[in-house]
Amino acid sequence: MLLLCTVFVVDDSITQGIVIGQTFWFYKTLPAVALATFCSYLINKNPIGFSIVDGLFLLFMISGIVITWFPARELTPITQTLFNVLILYFLIKIQLSQVHNSSVILIVCFLLSGFIEAVWGLRQLYGFTHSQHSLFKTTGSFYNPGPYAGYLAMIAPMALHFFLRGNNALNGKITRNAILAIAATSFISIVIILPSTASRASWLSAIAGCLAVMIFNNRQLINLFATVKRKKIAFISFIGLMALTVAFYSLYVFKKDSADGRFLIWKNTIEQIKDNPFGVGIGFYAGSYGKYQAEYFENKNGTEQEEMIAGVPQYAFNEYLQICAEWGIFPFLLFLTILALSISSAIKNKKIAPLGGLISLLVFAGMSYPFSLMPFVISLIVLIAICNSSEDYESINKPIARVPVFLFYISAFCSTVYIAAQQKEIYESYQAWTKSRYLYNTKSYETAEKSYSEEYEALKHNVEYLFEYGHILSNIKDYRTSNLILGRAKERSCDPMIYNILGKNHQALGEYDQAIEHYLFAMNLVPHRLYPSYLLTRLYIEINDLEKAKESVQNLLDTNIKITSPATEQMRNDMKNVLDSLEKTTSRSTTNDFVDGCENCF
Repeated sequence: MLLLCTVFVVDDSITQGIVIGQTFWFYKTLPAVALATFCSYLINKNPIGFSIVDGLFLLFMISGIVITWFPARELTPITQTLFNVLILYFLIKIQLSQVHNSSVILIVCFLLSGFIEAVWGLRQLYGFTHSQHSLFKTTGSFYNPGPYAGYLAMIAPMALHFFLRGNNALNGKITRNAILAIAATSFISIVIILPSTASRASWLSAIAGCLAVMIFNNRQLINLFATVKRKKIAFISFIGLMALTVAFYSLYVFKKDSADGRFLIWKNTIEQIKDNPFGVGIGFYAGSYGKYQAEYFENKNGTEQEEMIAGVPQYAFNEYLQICAEWGIFPFLLFLTILALSISSAIKNKKIAPLGGLISLLVFAGMSYPFSLMPFVISLIVLIAICNSSEDYESINKPIARVPVFLFYISAFCSTVYIAAQQKEIYESYQAWTKSRYLYNTKSYETAEKSYSEEYEALKHNVEYLFEYGHILSNIKDYRTSNLILGRAKERSCDPMIYNILGKNHQALGEYDQAIEHYLFAMNLVPHRLYPSYLLTRLYIEINDLEKAKESVQNLLDTNIKITSPATEQMRNDMKNVLDSLEKTTSRSTTNDFVDGCENCF
């Protein structure tokens, strides 16, 4: 229960308090999970088996740990998380084998979490409590409505199953009625709040999971379909296909730019996978992706519409493509095999509730980024473990001996405690960074640099911290160190502002070729942004290359702006003045004086 409470964690005392706070909670909770599971094993002493899925999952996670360990040769946050997730899976599997109906208890906990989240969202919707994001009314405990809706969509099929049949899962009239009440209230509250999130991915995933629950809960429907004649099957299939086509098209039109933006990301991610069959490294997707999007627009492959919708994705908005891009093709195939065997096992053993939840989560993962958030990772592990568990202890032919089990528990407990103890120092660094950001935001760069430098070792894997630290160093004219920090940031992010600052650093150092390269990259990465063109124009004027300066100004004036603001209007007006000046004079001093007068445009 403590583990599943990860979804409710919102830590306002640190930067990125939702995502980071949930991760810290997971680290702190896992030693307690290991200890509790060990006590359960000592009390019940039921045999423990080892399945094919267990072996594949072990191989999959070890491959991830190896991928993250070798480039850095240290326990990075990703390596620690993967190691803990591996331990969690086997702890859950062991617990499921020790206590009868553990899977039912876990799913009821899911239902309770879904009900609490739905009520949380309803309170936000009607103004009784604040949202986690100023731009959205309904986010629950998440940062935006997308993941929030995805979590509710995952719970909905499980609630539906217990509402239809799950009340027979446990003995005792009071217990059955209690579960029925929890399932009904969870499902109804989710159905009420889900439309307000405007998340198409969650709607589709909820429908897919609920359909799976209804189909596999109704064997008569399956048998009836099997007896229908082929002509009727063809007719029904045609009608269903037409209905699906209309539904998908309606959802596409509902938020067309968002859908087109994801298609653009998927298109470039596929090219990324083709060039990197062994993966680009876990956590390095965004940095690598930026090169492909910039090259795509540089080669004039993008349409005008694509140039307008291009963004700066941190995720692929398709977990299957992102896993393949980061981990490589072989681990990706392992992952697909684990999922396929889990679904097959759930159908075979009639574990309909976790099957519905898993299908919903997997559909949502095809259109969003749930596995980048700890509550979804925990949910995936728990659902896979339940789908592959068996409460028939007599069916275990070759149970694992007690000595290896004891060794596993000792190593699991010690390692999780060690990792959790390390988090104390990192958490304090996050708190210090949160306080130091006030200095950064008020442009007290000299003082801020001292604070930021002290937290570098603990936070050097955080992109937002690296960007701010690199920007501070650039403003205090420590350009070389700034380039090193921002060089680390650009490996993990494709934010064009990183390249803009790198370009300004090289320009200040007199390294004009490198500066031009970074400005052009930022221009190609997100073509509808004006700032890189503005910086490039200033550089050409500084080196007295007036022909290229004219070309750069014209490019800026011809650029279609996605969002008009006072800053963009000021830029356009300034560039028009620059163009007029360049046409009237060839004097370098005159043009430099003019550019110096534009320093306060931003």
